[in-house]
Formats: sequence, C-alpha cells, structure tokens
Amino acid sequence: MKKIIYYLLFAVFILNTGMSCEDVEDDDSNEIELAKVEAVNLDNTGKNFVTGGEEIKKEAYMIGINLYSAEKNEDGTIKGYLDVSNYYDLSASANVLRIYCLTDFDGATPAGSDVTSFFQSYPLSQRNYNEIMALRRIPEPGIHSFKVVITRHDETVIESVTEPVTLF
Repeated sequence: MKKIIYYLLFAVFILNTGMSCEDVEDDDSNEIELAKVEAVNLDNTGKNFVTGGEEIKKEAYMIGINLYSAEKNEDGTIKGYLDVSNYYDLSASANVLRIYCLTDFDGATPAGSDVTSFFQSYPLSQRNYNEIMALRRIPEPGIHSFKVVITRHDETVIESVTEPVTLF
C-alpha cells in the first residue's frame, strides 16, 4: 500500500513539473543580433585545414566564416564584439549568406558575380568557425578574393572580404 502511495505521489509530481512552465512572452531580446562577419582563407590540403597563406591549391580552397554579436554600452554604443562561433547556427537562422567574387573567377564569371552556388557548406569538425564553405567549382589560376555578405532578417547587411590569395 505504501508503494502505491509513493508511486502515485511520484506520478503527480512528474506530471505537475512536466505540465507547468513559466509565463514567457514572445520576446526577441534573447536572440543573437549579428553585428560583424569575418571571412578567412582556409587551406585544406593536409589532414586538417589551416588558415591559408598566399598560395593555395584550387582544389583545397575554403572560406572560414566567423560571426560576432555586438557588446553594447548602456547608451547603446558598441564597446566590442563577442565571438558567437560556438553557439550560433547560421544555417538555422533567418539570415541569408551570399558569396561574391571580387576578381574574374573564370571566363564565364566576371568580377562582382554571385558565386554562392560554387561553394558547398563543409561539415564542421572544428568549432573555430560558424560556417566553412568549400569551393566546388575550379576557378582559373591566379589571384582571387571573395566577399561574404550576410543579410540579416531585418535587411541589415554585414560583409567581409577575404585577403587576396593565389589559387594554383
């Protein structure tokens, strides 16, 4: 009989905690607001990718993308940036990522073209970046640079340009 009472009380406790929650208003203040993006060249020729130097094989080129939120003073001015690489999922957000070439990519793709489709999201084995984009279409050999543009859900645009790199 005692066991039945304990089980009954336990069941009531579980149901009570499972069905009760705090009243939370829909509030976007807890969402991260992106304020800065950083794009870096990555070289994937070895076992692990590394920050790229001045020359990278065309087949091993990747772009590493880091995202930052703004740390603001009480008056609303920005006092610094917080790296959100470990917990912000760009692909799950309402933000849109685009990549543009700043130099002629090949004979059919002049400077300024949207080349997002030439890249593919790379599985994140290292959490040093929010996103890694691997180049899947081979450009002409030469010096290349790319602009990463993120359009936030409120239509604000943040962007970063990679350092020029020789792809051979």
